[in-house]
Amino acid sequence: MHKIMYKKYFIFILVFSFVALSTFAQNEKLTEAENAYKANNFEQALKLYSEVETQGYTSSELLYNMGNCYYKLNKVAPAILYYERAKLLSPTDVDIETNLALANSKVTQKVDKLPEIMISTWIDSLSKNLDSNTWAYISILAFVAFVGMIGVFIFSLSVNVRKTMMVLGIFTLLVSGVTYFFASKQFTAHAERRYAIVFEPSIVARSAPSGGGTELFTIHEGIKIEVVKLDGEWAEIKLSDGKVGWLPVSAFTKI
Repeated sequence: MHKIMYKKYFIFILVFSFVALSTFAQNEKLTEAENAYKANNFEQALKLYSEVETQGYTSSELLYNMGNCYYKLNKVAPAILYYERAKLLSPTDVDIETNLALANSKVTQKVDKLPEIMISTWIDSLSKNLDSNTWAYISILAFVAFVGMIGVFIFSLSVNVRKTMMVLGIFTLLVSGVTYFFASKQFTAHAERRYAIVFEPSIVARSAPSGGGTELFTIHEGIKIEVVKLDGEWAEIKLSDGKVGWLPVSAFTKI
């Protein structure tokens, strides 16, 4: 019995030590990367940031810093890619939004957006004010409040209290439903990775998933596309102006 307990303690200490050392090493590299960036050694900073990312660590700050390194190295497409990835984790961060707009201004091709229904635009904008986890927490809290109000409604003897609980209960249930929808919308956007950034300097979108398809239009490096569906080594893509065509999967990197 004692041997088993000692073995468990040993494994626990070993795992804890490994995690602690890994965290320390990551922090060391992040500090080195920040110092390299401040010294205008952007290639070294990017190398160190990339090593931390490869180890499985990610955060909006890390992705944002990598985007800054790429931008300083005049690599517009990777900069946009990492700013977009950072934005998924921190959709309301002003610095990310500002630098993303700056990087997009460097893209030679401009693609107009199709006009959207006002309510759809408003809902999309509102859902991006918070990340999926925050919306989920709000939804859970609202639902717990709803359950509590139902309890008060059932057991209260006061007519006024019951009326108040009914109104507030309906309101909190609606809040729970709406915030759940927002959480689901944000989570889906992050999980499905439907959008991508074109990395080819210039590539032609075709009418079919093959090199023999009719040439439709040209797309340049840095353009954001929506990946509609995949067919082997090809993907049907859509631009913000509504144009649809096929590109090789190798031509873009998903956000």
